Amino acid sequence: MKKTSIVISSAEIIGNNPDLLTQIVIRIPTKPLLKFRCVSKQWLSLLSCPDFCLSHTRYHHQTNGVLTPTGLLLVWSNESKCHLVSLKHNSTVPLFDFLNTPNISVIRSCNGLFLCKSLLETSYSTVIYKYFICNPTTRKFKELSFPAIPEQDVYLHLFLAFDPLKSPHYKIFRLWKASPSSRTKYQLDIYSSETDSWSASSYCFNLERSLNSKGSVFCNGKLYLRHDGGTKLLCLDVENESSMAPIQIALPINTLDLLKRIEIGECQGVLHVAVTNYYTRTDFELKVFEMKHDYSGWVLKHHLCIDRSVKGFYKLFQGHGRRWYYLRFYDVCITQVGKGEEPKIFVWIKNKVIFYDFEDGAWKFLCDLERKNHKYLFNYYENLSSV
Repeated sequence: MKKTSIVISSAEIIGNNPDLLTQIVIRIPTKPLLKFRCVSKQWLSLLSCPDFCLSHTRYHHQTNGVLTPTGLLLVWSNESKCHLVSLKHNSTVPLFDFLNTPNISVIRSCNGLFLCKSLLETSYSTVIYKYFICNPTTRKFKELSFPAIPEQDVYLHLFLAFDPLKSPHYKIFRLWKASPSSRTKYQLDIYSSETDSWSASSYCFNLERSLNSKGSVFCNGKLYLRHDGGTKLLCLDVENESSMAPIQIALPINTLDLLKRIEIGECQGVLHVAVTNYYTRTDFELKVFEMKHDYSGWVLKHHLCIDRSVKGFYKLFQGHGRRWYYLRFYDVCITQVGKGEEPKIFVWIKNKVIFYDFEDGAWKFLCDLERKNHKYLFNYYENLSSV
């Protein structure tokens, strides 16, 4: 009986000491920790606190000052289904059924938060969407409402900026045509989760080409946007709204490269550009460029190839009989999996995801997929960030 009293007393001491309790629960992985919110109102309050969520993310995902992903999220375009390839043992498949709306598609991802849209109605002259910001880990979401714009059918782009290592708050950028008759003039609106409000930027953007549907990256406080078929990136300093004038940055490509697939990405706080062929009947060739730390230019970091002679990859090129299929490239993602490891290059090619392991100096298979239509590959970060 005396022993039981001591145990209860110790539990009460820990439970009544927020600092001690925090030091214990912060070490618990994300998914199990979500269940602990049901223990009591005190635990719910602690585990829902933005400061705690920020500290938990930093404790579990920070490596050398940058985030490391939980997995790779594979998204089929124009479909609500997705597939998670785990890079850590404690990850689970994120689903978007909690949004309780049909026809969900992922349009942006940034460090664990997602921008999604739902097609509600379509007719000959009208298409109506709902837009959401959500965290699949916590299954929490918020429907976005936008400031009124002069024309209801102007084309818009949404972009997301979020760095949980710096702040629990995020920003959403709405770039829309200032006039339906103008093909190049755009206006910018900015939403801040810290103030829960929109502000109109004083800048209008003149874009020579339309923006790439997936080509946006948030890296070191800057948002990089890519034009379709263009040779430059548009850089916005999103951490300094008083200086949002766009900067043009030349891509490390030439005229012939415009006929190839070009993807921009971020890894360990460094911006990179991957260049490869859309299709190939011979070798698969991938060039990866990294931006210099002083932003003065690009460096060719990797030049990798796969051909039929590479052991284990013959079937990747195989067709029927004597006819060779084109090798269809979909997406590429570069990420650091573990502490002290060299970043790996993941490629979604044909119906497989493969990666290059620099420690072994070889290409390896990660997983096989059944679907073969156009796809996108995102880093997925499991965290408690609120929306």
